[in-house]
Amino acid sequence: MRPEIYMNQFLKNCDSKDQLNPSSISGMASELQEHWPYLDCPSRSSMSLWKSEWRTYGTCGKSMLNQTQYFKAALNLKKKVNFLDVLIKAGIKPDGQFYKLNDASEAIRKAIGYEPRLFCIKDKSGNSLLNLISGCTLDGAQYNYCIGTLGYKSNCGPSFKFPPLK
Repeated sequence: MRPEIYMNQFLKNCDSKDQLNPSSISGMASELQEHWPYLDCPSRSSMSLWKSEWRTYGTCGKSMLNQTQYFKAALNLKKKVNFLDVLIKAGIKPDGQFYKLNDASEAIRKAIGYEPRLFCIKDKSGNSLLNLISGCTLDGAQYNYCIGTLGYKSNCGPSFKFPPLK
């Protein structure tokens, strides 16, 4: 969950020195592992991923959400709309095939009511590989229009390859 803007002001109070206290999420660790794992190795503990997400993004909204609330909010948003399920229902599957960016964006937009952000990484051949789907939120409870980062919506190009999940 990546908060970007609050009250039409970019969040500038991010504190990368604020470390995640594992005890703050210990009661939801198994649920986080199921719903927010490392995609390259879902069986591996994702604590370092969650620590990074908190440090990089969670601390930007910590005046609104503490560590426990931040991760609960992320899980609740996923329960409302599972982006992977939405894409699969739209015929966009993690099968190594290429898909149109507009088709994926439209499927997610219909599900959350707002334009998502899709991010890709490049493989050795220079193909865009879908890596991250992000929806914006002001309060952690619902999706909102993405106002920040000058309307940046994707770095994928017109199509992307959706790699199989490991």
